[in-house]
Amino acid sequence: MAKEPQIVITGYGIISSIGRNKSENIKALFSGESGIKDFLFNYEDGTEVSKSGVIDKDIPPHPFFKEHNLPYDRATQLALVAADESMEEANLSDFENPLRLGVIVGTSLGGMQSADKFHTQWIKNGLDCTEIDLLKQYPLHALADVLAMRYGFNGVKNVISTACSSGPNAVGMASDLLVDGMYDVILAGGVDPISRFSFAGFS
Repeated sequence: MAKEPQIVITGYGIISSIGRNKSENIKALFSGESGIKDFLFNYEDGTEVSKSGVIDKDIPPHPFFKEHNLPYDRATQLALVAADESMEEANLSDFENPLRLGVIVGTSLGGMQSADKFHTQWIKNGLDCTEIDLLKQYPLHALADVLAMRYGFNGVKNVISTACSSGPNAVGMASDLLVDGMYDVILAGGVDPISRFSFAGFS
């Protein structure tokens, strides 16, 4: 029987409510620190408080937004921070064909915070007073588009949205494509910011 190709994880990155990178997360995790705390969700008819894993540490906007004249989006920001750390650790080189390099992202709501901001402007001030560019970050595929552009990966570009299993499913799909020999490298992972829209759904 032919042996399946071996897959290796060459680098990984993480940003969460207990750390802005791998070292911070590892230190907090193994010291028993929790990132779950009360978070206030504001709605037109009042406020709600819920336990949430909110990233409240200072994270400067990624340079990508200014370089490409894009409005800031929370989901894209988190994806770029984690992906930059992953790519730096991977230290990949000598890949001549960008069509053999892919991106697969798992997300439940993607740029919902940008959409929320846009819709709030629309409701309060009318459509003519909205920041139309916010909608560029609203579609789920925007995450994969940004990551592929950032690293010059021109192969598969896919987004999986299966609620809480989105991230693991993205990694699983990446694994399948690598085993099948269709790609040399795939950047895979999951991202979701806290959103009052999703909180309302769970309520």
